[in-house]
Amino acid sequence: MSCTVEQRERVQAAADAIEAHPRCAGVDALAPGVGPHDAWTLECTLATSTCPPDVLYALVIARLRLREARPRGTGYHVVAGV
Repeated sequence: MSCTVEQRERVQAAADAIEAHPRCAGVDALAPGVGPHDAWTLECTLATSTCPPDVLYALVIARLRLREARPRGTGYHVVAGV
């Protein structure tokens, strides 16, 4: 399995886990070059004022790096990547 396939699968696994969270408003798995990042990236918006531990746990299990986690508008925005 190539590195890119393995990275895509890690990001998609985390996206699937986060999407199942009841406070998830939306989640995207973005390919390298889509948006400002040059690696597989996960972006999600949560309908909460903080990042729930379950979301952080999904990132840890998938071995993703947290790039950004902060309130945005009425929700919480999280960006993580390989």
